[in-house]
Amino acid sequence: MKEKTVKKETSTVDGLELTFTLTRIDLEPRSVFGAAYSIGVELKDRATGKRERCVVADVSRNRSEAERLFRLAADGAVTPTTLPDVISDLLAEY
Repeated sequence: MKEKTVKKETSTVDGLELTFTLTRIDLEPRSVFGAAYSIGVELKDRATGKRERCVVADVSRNRSEAERLFRLAADGAVTPTTLPDVISDLLAEY
């Protein structure tokens, strides 16, 4: 399986750096779906250097839906701690 970064955005809020990543993972050649998308967020405290990371795998098999979820997470400055719940809630609404 081949992994590729589709989008990456970084924002800074009150000394905390948030980096959001949308990743495409190509599935087996015979797969009907072709690819799965994952969303990750890494929080870095600029004062202490402490890092926290979370990845929610296989949020969608559809690129436009994955990009929509990525945009909502990035615009909302979602943290690694809340990412799984936020993605779950967004998928339930869709």
